[in-house]
Amino acid sequence: MSVESKSEPLMAYCVKCNEKREMVDVVEVETKQKLGLKAECGECGGGLFRFSGSKSRNRPEGYYVERARNRRLEARKKKLLDPVPPIRAAYWSDEGDQQEC
Repeated sequence: MSVESKSEPLMAYCVKCNEKREMVDVVEVETKQKLGLKAECGECGGGLFRFSGSKSRNRPEGYYVERARNRRLEARKKKLLDPVPPIRAAYWSDEGDQQEC
């Protein structure tokens, strides 16, 4: 994905201006866990940084699909089992009642 292909200008918070400003000379950078965009402020020339998402290579194929499926199944299970009272059963054996002659 190219950064320049977006039609609207990229905005990020400038610490010097204390406002959201347009990003100029955008460069994609990688941190340990996420991808980010590093640029200069259009007004004061200060540094801007904006996270753009997590690295997809950190997650296995189908991770988010499986995670969403498990959440749906847990919610369905909870919805079905919450109104059902727990069953309390007593177990006994007849061995103690029998006497050998």
